[in-house]
Amino acid sequence: MQITKAQHFVWRKYLENWCINKQLFTKDLSTGKIFNVNPQNFLKENYIYSIPILSFNELMEIERHVNQLSNSSSKDINFKFFKLLSDLSILKALTQIDDEVDVTSYEKNGLEDFYTQIEYYGKDLISVKSIDDLEEILRFDQNKILNFILFQYTRTQNMRDKLRKLISSEPENVRRAKELLTPIIMSNNVLCTPNQSVKFKILNNQTNLTFITSDQPASNLKYNSLDGAGNVKEFVVMYPINPHLLLIIDFNFNDDQGLDIVSCDSKTVLYYNKQIELNSNKFLISSNSEQFNIE
Repeated sequence: MQITKAQHFVWRKYLENWCINKQLFTKDLSTGKIFNVNPQNFLKENYIYSIPILSFNELMEIERHVNQLSNSSSKDINFKFFKLLSDLSILKALTQIDDEVDVTSYEKNGLEDFYTQIEYYGKDLISVKSIDDLEEILRFDQNKILNFILFQYTRTQNMRDKLRKLISSEPENVRRAKELLTPIIMSNNVLCTPNQSVKFKILNNQTNLTFITSDQPASNLKYNSLDGAGNVKEFVVMYPINPHLLLIIDFNFNDDQGLDIVSCDSKTVLYYNKQIELNSNKFLISSNSEQFNIE
């Protein structure tokens, strides 16, 4: 098995929608500096999907974590991912020296192949060329599209950094296992909700402005809507597909599946670009530097 060292947390093919001559315009929000970068070399980390080898006690802690975070409808599938971790740890303990290389390849690649499959679900979405094609994809491939976008929401460095703050005092292998499984658990909790109905809104931008994106490409427009415990009450995902199309998915929709198509004016484009900036982590991304003038 070939080992993939540099593993992207935002899909390279998605970023290419903003490329001009194979380069992105990128703004570093910490410095305000604007620079060009090849998406092949951007938004990735070494072995972020690698699987830690856990002791028996560590496995018990991760089992409790999965059980605690999972809802009743997602528990079965979430424990299948836990089994991947536990099986590899057991295999590592039982493996003979001659098989070390094979075990290490699975350990290092980890869930890279899983995320490659999730990216495959989104290939038609990110390559869409017309409103009619997008409408057809959303009507007939809804489950695949929701899988793809939810994992784009949960798998980013931004989400991992937030989780790391909560588990910083835990042992290294436990932290790594929780970083690996928690995005999957949270996505499956939404995807496995019984009788899930969503409403899609397609924003069609034909102005001189373009939609930007960021290192947090899928984000919750209702991130400030909190309950008394500080938890987000509503989940409305915003996902720029390319400079001219932006998708909004309302997971709070109670009727049958809905789909609206809205033409944007410049004021609307600027509003959503500002929301993308507010939800980003470190970088904004565009096809030209002028689009970073959001105010």
